Amino acid sequence: MENCGHSKPNAAYWHHVATVMKVDPEYVVAVANGCTQDMSARLVGIKTYLVTDYVIGDAASSGADHILDVLAYFRRSP
Repeated sequence: MENCGHSKPNAAYWHHVATVMKVDPEYVVAVANGCTQDMSARLVGIKTYLVTDYVIGDAASSGADHILDVLAYFRRSP
C-alpha cells in the first residue's frame, strides 16, 4: 500500500490497510504465499491462509491460521 510509512511484516502496515479500507481486521482474510511478510497480518487479527504453491519461507513456522495449496483453498467450505 502506497503512502503508508510502514511495510510488511510490521503490524502497523496491516492496521493502516484495514483503516484505509474502512474494515475491521476481524472480517478480513489474507491469502498469500509469504511466510513472514504476508502471515504477519495475524498480528492485527486478520485471518491468514498460507498457500503452499511457490511458498516463500518455512510454512511450518509461519504461524498461519491455515496452510494449504491454492486448489484446496478454493475447494474449502465457506
